[in-house]
This record gives sequence, structure tokens and C-alpha cells, in this order.
Amino acid sequence: MNYTKINRTLSDIMKKIIYSERAESLIELKINPNFEKILLYPTNDLYLSEVQFKAFLAFLNKINIKSCFLTQFDGGWEGIYAKENMIWELTQENSYEEYLGTNLYSLSMLFANDGEWAIFIEESLNDGIGLFVGKKEIVDIFQSCYTKYKHDLERYIQETKEVCGQSNPDYFKSLIELLKN
Repeated sequence: MNYTKINRTLSDIMKKIIYSERAESLIELKINPNFEKILLYPTNDLYLSEVQFKAFLAFLNKINIKSCFLTQFDGGWEGIYAKENMIWELTQENSYEEYLGTNLYSLSMLFANDGEWAIFIEESLNDGIGLFVGKKEIVDIFQSCYTKYKHDLERYIQETKEVCGQSNPDYFKSLIELLKN
């Protein structure tokens, strides 16, 4: 995949998706209230897992999108509005190995040029956690391609409880609030 420019600024796209400028983690994001959300877990650190990636390519095909974009936010959550973030174009022809070849090292996001949907991925627990966001009709199409999303949520809650115990009820409250539709 090659570095590319997009015809809208990343900041404009982010403002359409996220309604908060500060977040310390994926769970603290304030997403556009018109968007629904799906948790993806586990991801392959800052990448979708291979199964998630194949479902994602099927999703792109279903919505008749030939390409989308991938970026990482240097500096993590502090860098989500930075202008110097690298952006790669991802096409349906890209293999999983090419996707992994971008060598991400910070919070990442796959997104549509029009800001109608995005997938945020951050490191969490032993792997990573992703959040697919978009309008209901877009989320429904993604769910038809990736049917493991309910299992992902159950697994994430179970593993988080095992790691954190019951000692962090605020975290689970934030997770429930984030995923409310």
C-alpha cells in the first residue's frame, strides 16, 4: 500500500465522526450520536484480525467501495487531529500481508473518505480492540459480513473482568455508554 493524499482533510472527517477532542482510550470516545457502534475483539494489535479483515473487504464490496483509507495517529489519542498523520489507501485488491506491512505502531483507523464510517483500533489486553462506527444502515451491512461481533463483545467483557476483576466499575459503565445505540 502506498502513502496517499485524500481530498478532504483528516480533521474534517474526524469532526464528523468524533464529538470530543480529548479521550484517553477508545472507550472514552464521544462518537457522533447518529452513529451506531460495534466492538471488534480481539484485533491483531493495531490491525484487524485476518477474519475481520476478510469480512471488512466483503463489506467494502457490498457497499460498492473500491478503496478506503488507513491512518495511524502519532502520539496516540493526542494526535487524532494532527495534519501530519500518514494515510494509506487500502483497496479490495490489497492482501492481508500488505495491510500488515504498513507497520503501524500507534492508534489506527480505517475510514471512508466521506466520514460515513470508521474503524478505530488500539492496543488492549493481550491483543487489540476495535470499534466500528457508522450510520445504522452501514453498521447493518458490516454486521452481515462480520457475524462474530456479539461473540467479540462477550469475550472482551469476560477477559476484561479477568484482568481487571470487579475493581473498575467505571470502565464497564463507560463501555456500556459507548456502545449504546
